[in-house]
Amino acid sequence: MTKAEARKRIIDYLKMYHIPYRLLNNSGKPLAVDDLTLYIRFYVEKAPDHLAECSIWFYEKSFEVRAYFSENAAGWVNKHKGRIPDVLRVINYMNARVFFGSLFTPRLYLTADEEPEFAITTVIPYLFFETAELETLEYITCFYPEFLDKASFPLFLTLLGKITPEMAIYHIKTKLLNEKDACVEWNGDD
Repeated sequence: MTKAEARKRIIDYLKMYHIPYRLLNNSGKPLAVDDLTLYIRFYVEKAPDHLAECSIWFYEKSFEVRAYFSENAAGWVNKHKGRIPDVLRVINYMNARVFFGSLFTPRLYLTADEEPEFAITTVIPYLFFETAELETLEYITCFYPEFLDKASFPLFLTLLGKITPEMAIYHIKTKLLNEKDACVEWNGDD
């Protein structure tokens, strides 16, 4: 499968399910259609602005799917940089525990950009996409927004200083992982 074929299959799926998308030129230079980035917006109930965005870059043997919160949410990260160590503890916990059992190996992280933002990224080889096309398309359009919705509470409340990293991890254990005996010491509410 080529990157043009993969892009077409993803766009056909987005059209079939009426999921809005655009093709973007990130470099500001004239590019061939094969070099354009696919951009998708998702409604995410618990996210800042109720919005998540997803970009897909197509390479020779794979494509990279990256989802992130709105520009406004990125501004919150920039404004509260002093709490980044606390948020990184929560991100590390999520990366260690939340993704087990998936066909994919996504990673949640804080970008190293000048204005950092939370992002989740997966690199998907075309060979795998060809083998598990429907699963991959559902992963991009269902898992990504659902995961960002569930991750919003622990990430942003920790970032804003409304909860501690321990409280965020307790939330992840009990709400995302459904662990009944998550933390004996914590008796607080959501």
